[in-house]
Amino acid sequence: MRLGIHPERLRRLVREGILPPPSYALGPRSPRYDLVALDSAMAAAEASRDPDAMVEAYLAKEKAKAAG
Repeated sequence: MRLGIHPERLRRLVREGILPPPSYALGPRSPRYDLVALDSAMAAAEASRDPDAMVEAYLAKEKAKAAG
């Protein structure tokens, strides 16, 4: 896995609204995540090695863009 986290944790982050949900365009058993969005989340908090902090920083940035 590219993020280095367990798939169940990834699903939990989606359920909690920390990550955007995947696309199921290829079928219900083939979730696809937007790698650009995930990469942006990692770059937003590069100094931090905590994946949750990186994702939260990305979401805060996206919310600010949407509000503005």
